Amino acid sequence: MSDLSQAQPQAPSSAQPDVRAATQASFETGTAPPAEGSRERNHGHSSGQEIALTPMQQGLLYESAAAGRPWVNLEQIVVHLDAEAPDPRALRLAWQQVCARHPVLRSAVLWQGRPLPVLQVADVDAATDQIRVETQDWQGLEAEDQAERLEQFLSEDRNRGCALEQAVSWRVMLARLGANRSVMVWTIHHVLVDGRSMAVVLEDVFAALIGGELPAATAPVTGFDAFSPAVAQVSEQPASQAFFRAHLDGFETPNQIARLIGSDDRPAVAAPDAAGHGRKQILRRQLPAELRRALVQRAGGVATENDAGPATLANMIHAAWGLLVARWSGRESAVFGVTRSGRYLLEGCGRTVGCLINTVPLHLHLSGATTVDGLLSALRRDAVALRPHEQASLADMRRWCGLPGSVPLFDTMVMFERDSLNARMRSLGERTTAPGPSAGWSCAKRGRCR
Repeated sequence: MSDLSQAQPQAPSSAQPDVRAATQASFETGTAPPAEGSRERNHGHSSGQEIALTPMQQGLLYESAAAGRPWVNLEQIVVHLDAEAPDPRALRLAWQQVCARHPVLRSAVLWQGRPLPVLQVADVDAATDQIRVETQDWQGLEAEDQAERLEQFLSEDRNRGCALEQAVSWRVMLARLGANRSVMVWTIHHVLVDGRSMAVVLEDVFAALIGGELPAATAPVTGFDAFSPAVAQVSEQPASQAFFRAHLDGFETPNQIARLIGSDDRPAVAAPDAAGHGRKQILRRQLPAELRRALVQRAGGVATENDAGPATLANMIHAAWGLLVARWSGRESAVFGVTRSGRYLLEGCGRTVGCLINTVPLHLHLSGATTVDGLLSALRRDAVALRPHEQASLADMRRWCGLPGSVPLFDTMVMFERDSLNARMRSLGERTTAPGPSAGWSCAKRGRCR
């Protein structure tokens, strides 16, 4: 996705579809409306409590509903346990404990017939009773056949979608591969969790599985019910309006780059699919360790202003992409989207589970006199200054800057991940004190945006 406030895709005809009308159709055939909950207090949240979705969550929801494809914005987290085969009953108990701790995991998304969608938190007992661990036994298959069976499962699982109207819309599958080998697949919609939340949830699940119960939290955690209202207040702050007016000063149209296809690298615009939606290209790169160290050292040596601290590897990546976009589009400025963690808005959000991220435009000013050090210093300064305002919606930014709603703020976006989910799971496997070897943990995320 690029500009989430433009979530409605182009229809085959000249008319734009109505996003809210599109959301009258369910994500999954045969889903039932959520049941009414009681008003008992559970972990700081009341059963039946409603929490407004953030603008980013609304964009993810509307895009999924309007696309008409069940796998849009669906996340499949595949965890390979190459030295363990947990008992399904113990794994179910671990997931129940984690669901009880994190209210977002027991929240339904209510959107049909409503002006704005909300999360409705379900009662702990009612929600945890719904949790199941589907089991499959692939021990009799060769390794190649097991891999094919996993890919087949993932394909079928994507087509099931997620029944977001239910309090527990996510699911878990555990396949036994051998006496001490297994693979777990956790399927959940992106509207409920972001990448950091996935890591927190998995860390808690395996902590509960290894220890028999979920350890107490070591530090206060801000609930998503406090985070969401704080997001809504960002757009009401004059400081946020002033920041983006200054940040986007001079912006008129986004830097557009043609898609590259074929071995000759000739630019070509991606053709729409059968439903009339323009397809996006996603490029993923993992930096080699030696290059990463060199870039971190280079960025760290840049002096910055206003106590912003040293430049970071993320600043270096953004600088490189900005230079590419500016040169490709023939301009002396570059505007592209950057995904922010959203966890600077309130204290205690480091282990908050929910979808806290937001994508905002980053504006780079370039000229013949621009140096690498100067560009990195400016990027670091802007990154720190953006923190109090990073939850502003793209629609508000357009309004503040007097831009038409039809104008996208960026054509490309960059998501930089300092620590991958796979690396965190491997580290967790190495630290565990469970009986037997367990350093063979690995994890892969199979996101489906389009």
